Amino acid sequence: MQPTAWQGEPDDSFWPPLYMLRQVWIIGKGKAKSKSRFSENESTAKLVEGVYVFVTIEDQAIPADIVPRMMFREQEGTTFIMLKSEVERHQLDFAFPCRMINLDVHSSLDAVGFIAHVASELAKHEMGGNPVSAFFHDHSFVPDGRETQALKVLAQIAERAATTKP
Repeated sequence: MQPTAWQGEPDDSFWPPLYMLRQVWIIGKGKAKSKSRFSENESTAKLVEGVYVFVTIEDQAIPADIVPRMMFREQEGTTFIMLKSEVERHQLDFAFPCRMINLDVHSSLDAVGFIAHVASELAKHEMGGNPVSAFFHDHSFVPDGRETQALKVLAQIAERAATTKP
């Protein structure tokens, strides 16, 4: 599928449709360069099974058999996002029990505005979240127990975007 050209500036009335865009806005020098769409019935916000938690472990204390969903080295230690059940098995301290929502839109690593828009919409519902961008997709870790509400917010973003003509 070839992206179609976009003329003009993106504004608050037309954000990347979560369920409709294959490529989110690629912004360069203030101009959106391209976009392409999913079919209208292809759902792309998916709740991933399991409760996840954030853990930080000093590098010399990392158990050899852990299987993190994400790992990031920081000066203070290595942060892992892992299944809560695995963290409890290792008797590790953790924070932020959360659910992972896969924003199954293949986005560009240099895209601008997509995750910010998702985070802003979740914040309007007094819901914090931790976005993670990986090579192919973005993900949002939302508080455990609020995943249904988060999915509804994401569906509203998609609905508004699908009914708004650029």
